[in-house]
Amino acid sequence: LDSLTADILKLLHPESKVFAEGYERVDFPCNWFDLAISNVPFGDYGVVKREIPSFLRKSIHNFFFANTVSLLRPGGVLAFITSRFTLDKKDSSVRAWLARHLDLLAAVRLPNNAFKENAGTEVVTDVLFMRKRFEETKDVPLWVETEFFSQNYRQTSVNRYFMRNPQMILGVQSMTGTLYKSDGYTVNSDDRILDEAMKDILRSV
Repeated sequence: LDSLTADILKLLHPESKVFAEGYERVDFPCNWFDLAISNVPFGDYGVVKREIPSFLRKSIHNFFFANTVSLLRPGGVLAFITSRFTLDKKDSSVRAWLARHLDLLAAVRLPNNAFKENAGTEVVTDVLFMRKRFEETKDVPLWVETEFFSQNYRQTSVNRYFMRNPQMILGVQSMTGTLYKSDGYTVNSDDRILDEAMKDILRSV
């Protein structure tokens, strides 16, 4: 959105096409892209784009997923860094919509210090790899639903994918984190080197 940042990016990567405008305003072709990569913005504010169902436009976070579905070709892959609440939120309506259009190839949960050095923040984030389906489905896969994770008389919702595949969590789940909406869930580092650990875990999928 910042023109100066866009100009710097153009100079750093002259081979790339840079758009200095909102994702909802760029005129990208639908069903065209092979790969979409993003560190999804997070915020409790909506986006105006009538082509996207209204309940998916209420959050910029969900809009990025929904808009990308329309741009990927069938068989195209989405690779997003996102808040854990994309998968862990109790309300599964957004995940149910995504599951009709995308297959989850893999999800990797990062520890709370993954972005501490470069962003100064300690939050649990997920890296999602999803492939656009050739046809919509009404099947409800495992990753649409959540289960309770409990510890020290506290509990929260955690996606079934991670509850059934704990090896995809690059750290130790805990309820000792800072309270956020009565939710102290966090993932503490187990001192693995993250890039190497992610490569290893994805090779095993």
